[in-house]
Amino acid sequence: MARRVAALGLDMTPSELRVVALEAEKGSLAGAEPSPAGGRFSVRAFSLPRGSISTGRRGLENTGNQTSEKDQSPRQLLRRYRGWPAAYHDVMPGEFLTIVSLPLLSASQEVSAIRWEVQRLLPGSVSDYAVDFVKLEGRSPGLPTPPGGNAYLVYGAPWSAVKASAQLVRSLGLKPKKACADAIALLRGTDYLARQSGDTLLDRMAIVVYVDEDGGSVVVSVKGVPLAARTVIFETSENEVRLSEESQVSLMAELERALRYTRRVSGKDPDALCLTGVQELSDQASRTLADGLGLPVLNPRFNVTPDCERPGIDGRYVKALGLALSLTPPMNGNMTETS
Repeated sequence: MARRVAALGLDMTPSELRVVALEAEKGSLAGAEPSPAGGRFSVRAFSLPRGSISTGRRGLENTGNQTSEKDQSPRQLLRRYRGWPAAYHDVMPGEFLTIVSLPLLSASQEVSAIRWEVQRLLPGSVSDYAVDFVKLEGRSPGLPTPPGGNAYLVYGAPWSAVKASAQLVRSLGLKPKKACADAIALLRGTDYLARQSGDTLLDRMAIVVYVDEDGGSVVVSVKGVPLAARTVIFETSENEVRLSEESQVSLMAELERALRYTRRVSGKDPDALCLTGVQELSDQASRTLADGLGLPVLNPRFNVTPDCERPGIDGRYVKALGLALSLTPPMNGNMTETS
């Protein structure tokens, strides 16, 4: 019998909950998008106003690739996904993502050593934090791995924040499987989109830029590993979706900072500059960056379902896509388990 794959990604922004649902039964969805695991997925994306989750108010944003559901409450809309495993990211004060280098250790020694290293970064006790890690195989530029040792990507957040976010996910009838770092979700989702164009971020040094109305992220990655990540606050026009002149200057400054960093750790410019997020903003930012930096900009998009009305999904869902992908083989099991 074919194995069914079902996963939900929840990108919990201050203003809305962005949802991507992946579902597949191997060999049964001929028109769906190819997955990293080699099968094919049916992909569905929609968003809910964050306030409606707690107050029960009606309404949601119609993404254009689905029939109107404006008369359904958030819980009614999510009822079809009841019990599905969900990977999520919420804005959690105190969360961190860092790289730790250690000499060669046993599996039991790794946990203690990593928590010891992380303690030096925290204002309080590491016991108050949920901490998880993944071992980074192989050496890459920018990863200061000692001879015979290993580098680890470590993500953590206060237990109180993780549990509060997990409880919100449970209140929607979902199963909170893992919390995931924002930068990790962005890189996973962007790499998936790049693969649809025959490209990948996993064999190169790249700068990935995400833009939406609330702000943006600039991530420097090597072989899919985030070496540096920064948040950019944007201002958008009240009358139209576009970056203000001040926001364009801020974005350019962060990109120049990221370029200096990549040149310092690798001795060269990045192999790729990828831009995603809200389509109108990412298109505008793409022109700004191409003109200001003189580098080619990759702005990948993809089709979500064979019957969608638009040729591509709004790039604002790329993080939610990356979160859902973290629950699909073979990309499972490298961030904080919450249940």
